[in-house]
Amino acid sequence: MKKCDIEAQAVLDYLTEDNVNIVLDSIGYTDDYKQNRDGLLLNTSLCHNGSHYNLQFNEDSKLFFCYSECSRAYTIFQLVQRRFNIDYPDAIEYVAELLGYEHDDTKERSDIYDTLKHIKSVTKRTKVIKEEKVNKVLPESILDQFYFQPYSIWTDEGISPEVQNIFEVGISLDDKRVILPHRHWETGQLIGIVGRTLRSNWQELDIGKWMPIYHFYHNLNIFGLWNNKKHVIEQKEIILVESEKTPMLAKSMGINNVCAISGHSSFSNEQIKILSNLALKGVKVVIAMDKDVKMKYVKSMAKKISLIAPTYIIDTNCKKLGDKDSPFDKGIDVFNNLYQKREQVGYF
Repeated sequence: MKKCDIEAQAVLDYLTEDNVNIVLDSIGYTDDYKQNRDGLLLNTSLCHNGSHYNLQFNEDSKLFFCYSECSRAYTIFQLVQRRFNIDYPDAIEYVAELLGYEHDDTKERSDIYDTLKHIKSVTKRTKVIKEEKVNKVLPESILDQFYFQPYSIWTDEGISPEVQNIFEVGISLDDKRVILPHRHWETGQLIGIVGRTLRSNWQELDIGKWMPIYHFYHNLNIFGLWNNKKHVIEQKEIILVESEKTPMLAKSMGINNVCAISGHSSFSNEQIKILSNLALKGVKVVIAMDKDVKMKYVKSMAKKISLIAPTYIIDTNCKKLGDKDSPFDKGIDVFNNLYQKREQVGYF
């Protein structure tokens, strides 16, 4: 398909709420969206560099509008163009190919539209995308744009500079975020980068605390396992936590078998496969989510894992923990006390 053959308006005519989400998913949009009477409301950082991310799609006009500092309208092509830093014709081609649009000079545009309208591939295409999600290997040279040094606030919180160096903590001046590379649990290859905002008033600014700098599917990996795999296998135990900071905090305390699933709500079958691989080496699993994660959900995780490995739960209903604390946030003594009280989940 040649760029000159693709008519932007024809592709926009084909753009619906369903395949908008296909495009957004492909360029790294992973947050939930909200419906309102005017269109599809997206709270996402894909839009621009403003501090209030409130991007809305209107199916009638086929435009996105940002209700924040920029107050601008965007086409889907401009979002793709910005995300990948490519030319506008390349962005049109990207969207057209992703949605299955094909230009045919022998047909009138209305005929093409009628043909496309009857193609029942949107749902199938969505399923294919979900089934075929993979984390692409990124070139190591991507890391050259960041400044790698310990983050002083994390040092004050108990994460040692030595551990921060092991996990390659750095600073992105452009994004104003402290960054963490994610490496494939088995190969160590770079697959993504996440950033934690440096702004202390991030909630007031209504910006994401954590966001991908280079998009990847975190639920296809287990953070920290590449760094800690030797200890996990030697100790025959992996402690699963929620946030990327917690394995670093634990390692600073001398506990080297802690890894993160990067958000409890997306625990996946792929992560279970990773744990199954470890189980073949005799590794048992201890689940230690943050206090605000309901035990009902933790038990549902444990039920899945207990089919392939001995599984334990740490109950974080502890007065010494804050509402959103991990089991490690109040020090080694509090963690050890909780760990001693861990409960095994039976095989189902």
